[in-house]
This record gives sequence, C-alpha cells and structure tokens, in this order.
Amino acid sequence: MQKLSYYLFGFILLAACSETPNQETDSTKQIPEASLTLEERLTRKVEAKLRLPASEKYSIEFYWNQLNADQVEDAIITVNRREYGINLSLQKGNSGNAGKTGFVGPFNTLFYYDGQSERLSAPMNIGSSALHPLKVRFANLQSPNFQDALIDYRIGDAGFRNYLFSAGDVAYLALQHKIFDSVLTQKPVFYTTSYEPGRISDIRDVIVYKAENSAELPETVQQDFEPKITARGDVFYHFFYRPRSKKYAIELK
Repeated sequence: MQKLSYYLFGFILLAACSETPNQETDSTKQIPEASLTLEERLTRKVEAKLRLPASEKYSIEFYWNQLNADQVEDAIITVNRREYGINLSLQKGNSGNAGKTGFVGPFNTLFYYDGQSERLSAPMNIGSSALHPLKVRFANLQSPNFQDALIDYRIGDAGFRNYLFSAGDVAYLALQHKIFDSVLTQKPVFYTTSYEPGRISDIRDVIVYKAENSAELPETVQQDFEPKITARGDVFYHFFYRPRSKKYAIELK
C-alpha cells in the first residue's frame, strides 16, 4: 500500500452578477414581507447582515441548486461591493497601491441558504479583488445525488478556487487552491482539475494538474479572465478528504 503523508491545506476567510443599487423607496420598505418573493426577502436579510447603507450600489446573485442530501433546493448568494472597496481605498489615500492588486479586501461576500430549514448563514467574506465578483460553479464531490459549490475569485493577477461543502443547514470551506497565476507577466501559470474516486473516503479526491491555456491574457488587473485549458500536464497536487477534520489534505510524494 502506498504510504500517504499529508499536510492540511489551509485557507483564510477575511471576516454576480446583476447590478443592484441598494436604494429602497418608502413604498418598497412598506411592502409586507409576505408579499415579497423569496429572493427579495433574502436580499433584505443580506442587506441587514452586511449593514449596507441605502445609498450603496452593489451586485447580488443567487445560485440555486441542491447542495445537501435533503432533496430541497438551496442557494449560494454572492455580494460584490466594488464601489465601497474603491471608495474606501480613496478615503485611506492608498488607491494607487490598492489599484495595482485590484482593490483587495473583504469586498466579496457569500451566504449559504438552506432550503429545508430556511436558514441564511452568517456572511462569509472572502478576501479578494473588489473589481471581480465571485464566480460560482458546481460539482459532485460529496455525493452523486447533490452538488457542491466551487467559488472562484481574483487576487491581483492570480485566480483561486474555494470548495464549499454543506451538511444540513451548515456550510464550511473544505479546500482552496490556485487556478492560475502571474497572468500579467511573461510566465503565466495555469492549472486544471479532475475529481477521482476517494482513496480514504467516499468523497472524491481533487487532482490539480499543470495546464496550457489558449485564452487571450488580460493586459491589466481590471480585466476579467477565464482560462481556456487546451492541454493537461503533470499532477501538481493530489488532495484527499479527511472526514474527521472536514478538510482536504495534500498527498506528499
């Protein structure tokens, strides 16, 4: 049997997208909650949890999917506070340096909404560029019967992916890794992933490979970038899930 040694992979929490100005009229505020749609009610709760001022413009997006085993649709909700992030840097007098990295800070937030319990999580702030809203996609990692959320975000000229797992009405981050790096330099780096049967649990392993990209590279940190992977190289990381810690660990060779 191949000996596995591992290192727990860490990640840091620092605390899409239709533009939605947070400007409620008096008539809107007076609408009874029972008359609002579910997304409108959740939007009110999000604004309250983030204590957003009525004058702030922000973007919010709902991603609906079945995210646990209860067979009830759940949601990932993302909020981007681009305007706030830029204005805060201007107020602090460091807009020049902050602009070079894309105004990085706690300006992208996600929430997990559990459909069965109707519970909205506390805000989960992801330290990332205010210029780029979170991107959400889904994959079957815990089970073929429901989906897990993959959250992509930018820091400077690098891209990262967080894996959000849920159990009932609780969501937690299980893994983070880079998806590209140094795309504003002469030596950009790209990665791609595959999800294979788990070696030590029923949850699928995450294999990260070096890769080649055919998409046009951005010229500034402000530009969005989505790699187009054309070839897969050698294995760069092999992550396996440890149920006791509810985290992925990395296989060391």
